[in-house]
Amino acid sequence: MITGMNYIGNKKSAAGEVLFSSFNPKTNSRTPWDFTEATTDEINEAVKLAQNAFPVYREVSPEIRADFLRQIATEIENLGDTLIDTYVAETGLSDGR
Repeated sequence: MITGMNYIGNKKSAAGEVLFSSFNPKTNSRTPWDFTEATTDEINEAVKLAQNAFPVYREVSPEIRADFLRQIATEIENLGDTLIDTYVAETGLSDGR
Protein backbone atom coordinates (compact mmCIF):
# COMPACT_ATOMS: atom_id res chain seq x y z
CA MET A 1 0.00 0.00 0.00
CA ILE A 2 1.37 3.38 -0.95
CA THR A 3 1.47 5.69 2.05
CA GLY A 4 3.41 8.61 0.58
CA MET A 5 5.63 8.57 3.63
CA ASN A 6 9.42 8.26 3.76
CA TYR A 7 11.13 5.26 5.29
CA ILE A 8 13.93 6.33 7.61
CA GLY A 9 15.58 3.37 9.21
CA ASN A 10 12.75 1.14 10.37
CA LYS A 11 10.11 3.84 10.71
CA LYS A 12 7.84 5.86 8.47
CA SER A 13 8.07 9.64 8.52
CA ALA A 14 6.19 12.48 6.86
CA ALA A 15 7.40 15.61 8.62
CA GLY A 16 7.57 17.69 5.44
CA GLU A 17 4.87 20.08 4.34
CA VAL A 18 5.51 19.83 0.58
CA LEU A 19 3.47 17.19 -1.22
CA PHE A 20 3.83 15.94 -4.76
CA SER A 21 1.97 13.36 -6.79
CA SER A 22 2.67 11.06 -9.67
CA PHE A 23 0.85 11.23 -12.97
CA ASN A 24 -0.55 8.55 -15.27
CA PRO A 25 0.48 9.58 -18.79
CA LYS A 26 -1.84 7.03 -20.40
CA THR A 27 -5.02 8.39 -18.81
CA ASN A 28 -3.74 11.96 -18.52
CA SER A 29 -4.62 12.04 -14.83
CA ARG A 30 -3.03 12.14 -11.38
CA THR A 31 -2.60 8.93 -9.51
CA PRO A 32 -4.62 8.70 -6.28
CA TRP A 33 -1.65 9.03 -3.94
CA ASP A 34 0.53 11.93 -2.79
CA PHE A 35 4.10 11.80 -1.53
CA THR A 36 5.63 13.88 1.25
CA GLU A 37 8.91 15.56 0.41
CA ALA A 38 11.56 14.71 2.99
CA THR A 39 12.79 17.50 5.23
CA THR A 40 16.44 18.29 5.74
CA ASP A 41 16.21 16.72 9.21
CA GLU A 42 14.73 13.52 7.78
CA ILE A 43 17.48 13.33 5.17
CA ASN A 44 20.17 13.94 7.78
CA GLU A 45 18.69 11.22 10.00
CA ALA A 46 18.66 8.74 7.11
CA VAL A 47 22.29 9.56 6.27
CA LYS A 48 23.33 9.17 9.92
CA LEU A 49 21.61 5.79 10.16
CA ALA A 50 23.32 4.63 6.97
CA GLN A 51 26.71 5.80 8.21
CA ASN A 52 26.19 3.93 11.49
CA ALA A 53 25.04 0.77 9.73
CA PHE A 54 27.88 0.59 7.23
CA PRO A 55 30.70 -0.51 9.56
CA VAL A 56 28.51 -3.33 10.88
CA TYR A 57 27.11 -4.43 7.52
CA ARG A 58 30.50 -4.55 5.79
CA GLU A 59 31.56 -7.24 8.28
CA VAL A 60 28.56 -9.45 7.42
CA SER A 61 29.44 -12.57 5.46
CA PRO A 62 28.58 -12.80 1.76
CA GLU A 63 26.16 -15.64 2.55
CA ILE A 64 24.19 -13.54 5.02
CA ARG A 65 24.17 -10.60 2.60
CA ALA A 66 22.84 -12.88 -0.13
CA ASP A 67 20.11 -14.17 2.19
CA PHE A 68 19.22 -10.58 3.06
CA LEU A 69 18.92 -9.62 -0.62
CA ARG A 70 16.87 -12.74 -1.36
CA GLN A 71 14.46 -11.79 1.42
CA ILE A 72 14.10 -8.31 -0.09
CA ALA A 73 13.35 -9.91 -3.47
CA THR A 74 10.76 -12.18 -1.86
CA GLU A 75 9.02 -9.23 -0.22
CA ILE A 76 8.95 -7.38 -3.54
CA GLU A 77 7.48 -10.44 -5.27
CA ASN A 78 4.90 -10.76 -2.48
CA LEU A 79 3.50 -7.38 -3.51
CA GLY A 80 2.09 -9.20 -6.53
CA ASP A 81 -0.35 -7.24 -8.65
CA THR A 82 -0.05 -4.17 -6.43
CA LEU A 83 3.47 -3.51 -7.71
CA ILE A 84 2.54 -4.11 -11.34
CA ASP A 85 -0.62 -1.99 -11.09
CA THR A 86 1.39 0.88 -9.59
CA TYR A 87 4.03 0.56 -12.29
CA VAL A 88 1.38 0.67 -15.03
CA ALA A 89 -0.37 3.65 -13.41
CA GLU A 90 2.82 5.69 -13.04
CA THR A 91 4.43 4.92 -16.40
CA GLY A 92 1.53 4.39 -18.78
CA LEU A 93 3.36 1.31 -20.04
CA SER A 94 1.82 -2.13 -20.32
CA ASP A 95 2.20 -4.68 -17.54
CA GLY A 96 4.24 -6.91 -19.84
CA ARG A 97 7.21 -4.59 -19.91
